[in-house]
Amino acid sequence: MTTEAPTLFGAGSLGFGLVSPKQRKKRNNRLLVHKSRHALRSQTGDALFGEAEKPKSPEEKQAVNYFRGNTASLGFFAVAYFYPIFTLPAVALAVYACIPIYRRAFISVFKERKLKNDLLNGLVVTGTLATGHFFVA
Repeated sequence: MTTEAPTLFGAGSLGFGLVSPKQRKKRNNRLLVHKSRHALRSQTGDALFGEAEKPKSPEEKQAVNYFRGNTASLGFFAVAYFYPIFTLPAVALAVYACIPIYRRAFISVFKERKLKNDLLNGLVVTGTLATGHFFVA
């Protein structure tokens, strides 16, 4: 029995695996070599090439909208540090982005009748927006 170094080979859709040359001959698998970017893109999806996947469900679309609102509010707060007129749209976007937090806090307090972390998160967001502490120094 000889000990041979394992080699890397293509294992189809399972990815790569390490096996000895004897096992490779037995399975008759070959390394997949992609000659064009289109062939690789068709197998791996567009995420490898910097193109984001499209959200599929309405919940994912809504989460992306809240994330964009949060990001925009952060930008407005940064600009509002120098130009205070931008504080109003920044607060409006921050409240819009925190709607899921407020919704979960309402459900936990009034429907489940429990004090959960969602209530604390809602109070923290409201308190920081009310006192004007937008950035942690």
